[in-house]
Amino acid sequence: MTNIIKPFDYALIVVVCVAIAIISFRVYAVDNRPPMVSVKSESGLSLYTIETERHVEVDGPLGITHIEIADGKARVVSSPCRDKLCLLKGDLVKNGDWTACMPNKVYVGIQGKKEEELDGLSY
Repeated sequence: MTNIIKPFDYALIVVVCVAIAIISFRVYAVDNRPPMVSVKSESGLSLYTIETERHVEVDGPLGITHIEIADGKARVVSSPCRDKLCLLKGDLVKNGDWTACMPNKVYVGIQGKKEEELDGLSY
C-alpha cells in the first residue's frame, strides 16, 4: 500500500498553519496605542494624541477654527462659519466620532482603538 500523504503535503500543512497563526495574531492583537485626533484642512493632515492636552488652531478659507483636546476628548470650540454645526456636535470621544466645518473646510475625527460597541446595524 502506498503512502497517501507525501512529504510535500506535510510541508504545505505546516506553512498553512503558520500563516493562519500569523494572521490571527495580527487581527486579534490588542492595540495599546492611544486614539489619535485627526485634523484635516486645506493645509494638510495633522494627528494629535488624545492624551495630551492642547489647543489647535486650523486656518481655513473663512478664518481660524479652534480645536480643544483635553480630558481624553476633542471638540471644536470656535469657528468662523455661519451655522456653527461643528460646535453643536460636542465632545468627540470614541473611535469614529467626527465633526466638520464644511464652510471652513476643516474636519476633526477620532481614529485608533477598535471598540466593540453595538449600534443599530448590529441587530
